[in-house]
Amino acid sequence: SMKRISAVPILFVASLALSASFSTPVPTVHHSRAFQPLLRPRTCAILAMVGDSNEPKKEMNRPLGDNIVTQAIYSLEMMRVKSQSVTPSEENGNWDGEPKEWAEEDSLAQKVSRISQVGPFAAFKQWVADSIAGDYDVEKVTARVDDTIAGSPVVMFSFTTCPFCLKAKDLFANELGIKAENIMIVECDEDPEGNAIRAVLGKKTGRTS
Repeated sequence: SMKRISAVPILFVASLALSASFSTPVPTVHHSRAFQPLLRPRTCAILAMVGDSNEPKKEMNRPLGDNIVTQAIYSLEMMRVKSQSVTPSEENGNWDGEPKEWAEEDSLAQKVSRISQVGPFAAFKQWVADSIAGDYDVEKVTARVDDTIAGSPVVMFSFTTCPFCLKAKDLFANELGIKAENIMIVECDEDPEGNAIRAVLGKKTGRTS
């Protein structure tokens, strides 16, 4: 059975990793071979988990301390996201998410995101994702993710307030010319199983954002 890595949320680590984890979620995209030449491959970090991934636990019971800490951090981060979201206007295309500038290649958010994808930062982000997901049927959610990926040429797991996701959607539609019927977009922040999906994707790809 899978063993969970214990993590102590030190203030600095929490600020750095969670900033990338929740404020700069990079979309997780799965695509068929037909689209491989069009999409730049992204290096995935190796998730520091111990156990047999072929035997997932159906329930992920978390110690009370884990839940209190992660829920508190998550709530504070959501408050920060809300406070930093821009006001919709004609100029910004009625966008009400986090600043679009964060998705620029040389932005601070990009730099933090790169740092947070490796080593203990990545493991910490997975721990947070698992804790926020709480108890869920791992086999059921994993099967849903697999079925979703198999059911469309391009699948994107997105967040509605994420400027990175917005930029990826624009890339698909306007630069790569992928037709709407050929792409399935799952908005994790609007889906009842969104937190569980994110945790499963982290285990599959080594990235929770």
